Amino acid sequence: MTVWGGQFAIQLYERYGPDLGDLQRLEPLVPAIGKSYAGEERRLLYLMTRFVQPEVIVEFSPKRGWSTAHMAAALERNGKGEIISFELDPNYAWAARRTLRRLGLGHRARFVVGDVREELPRVYEALQRSRGVTGLDFLFIDSDHGKPFARWYIDNLFPLVRRDGMIHVHDIQAAAERVVGGEAIFPEPTGEERLLARYLTERPHHYCWFSVSELV
Repeated sequence: MTVWGGQFAIQLYERYGPDLGDLQRLEPLVPAIGKSYAGEERRLLYLMTRFVQPEVIVEFSPKRGWSTAHMAAALERNGKGEIISFELDPNYAWAARRTLRRLGLGHRARFVVGDVREELPRVYEALQRSRGVTGLDFLFIDSDHGKPFARWYIDNLFPLVRRDGMIHVHDIQAAAERVVGGEAIFPEPTGEERLLARYLTERPHHYCWFSVSELV
């Protein structure tokens, strides 16, 4: 696939759409935990995970494990891959683990309690030693939306993502070009969104990107 944006999404549906039935196993949980991450976002996250075929997914802040569950369902269909999910709150880590176990997908994820900025370097070094990991296939970010945290993950994690890997940042409302262009956007872009938009538009030959919310 060399197309991007809307055409990329169309091709995802054409190639993997028949597998979306896998998400039926998640439906009983929608009333309790699925309202903040719903609709097209859910399906595209599943489809993107199918497309990338990742061996390792790094996720921040799973909360109750809803996004984790969609990626885990895709990994199960892929027949390979593991999610390493970092959660600051031990109660949320417990809830996310319970969600995956209820779905029969507990073997597709492990949860690390603590500040990702402190824990991830240790975990990544262990992956390098034990499994020969040399980069990240898929990075899912839904955490602190401030500029300082965004600066940390851009500086420290973006360079680890493989050239053919994928980065999915949740709660980014507008296309990077619109943010950088100073257009009126509602809700007002966060510090994370502004920094990420500037970073991407300054590197058009390094990254391809699109806004799922604008595409929808």
